[in-house]
Amino acid sequence: MEYLKDLVPRLKAGDEFACLAFDEMHLTEKAEWDRKIDAVLGPNRQANVFFIRSIFGSWKMPVYVDFEPTKDPNDPKLPKGTKKLPKIPKFLLMQIIIQLEAIGIKVMSTVCDMSGDNQGLAKELGINTNNVTFPNPWEPERPVYFSFDWVHGFKNLRNHLLDDNVKINGVMVNKLDILKLRGVTEIRGGFKLEDQHFYCKGQDRQVVKYAVDLLSIRSANLCRTLYPNDPKMQAL
Repeated sequence: MEYLKDLVPRLKAGDEFACLAFDEMHLTEKAEWDRKIDAVLGPNRQANVFFIRSIFGSWKMPVYVDFEPTKDPNDPKLPKGTKKLPKIPKFLLMQIIIQLEAIGIKVMSTVCDMSGDNQGLAKELGINTNNVTFPNPWEPERPVYFSFDWVHGFKNLRNHLLDDNVKINGVMVNKLDILKLRGVTEIRGGFKLEDQHFYCKGQDRQVVKYAVDLLSIRSANLCRTLYPNDPKMQAL
């Protein structure tokens, strides 16, 4: 934060408008000795990380890392309806926004994945399909936009198409329909769709490229061109 404080006066006009991202990072569970503070750190399963990035400029940097859920010093009780501390509590998000705003960084939006904890945080902030902002704790008249990252939603959409029956424009489609593209994409101008695109499991489902290739405009054009009389392929 001190480095960022020194950076702010040198920013170009508009570069101070930023997006605050937060996520959990999974760690190798091992302990290490930190010479600087002369202490053993870990072992920890994950770290909660806040990352600030300019919307118009090119600068970006982490601003907060913690290995355990943080308790609110002013309200040590658990939030109503919860049985454990949320990984990213509301008070921590507000505290970090205030610290960034105090040094001249204008937090315009936040972004995170759609984990259960983050969905709980969104609900606590009053975020729903009709409201995507919450008051800026530093300057309440300037709202902060809350968003879930599109990548997470995109992969979830792909997962539902491969695992479930999905209704698109009133037409039910499933994996059997998508499999009609198998083996025809490479010679027809689409992305080369291989078995891992259709049968990915476990960690392979974290690979964004597999989802982007399968649900691409090229795949949509193939559905439209190769199956003009198939309502399911036209819906896809």
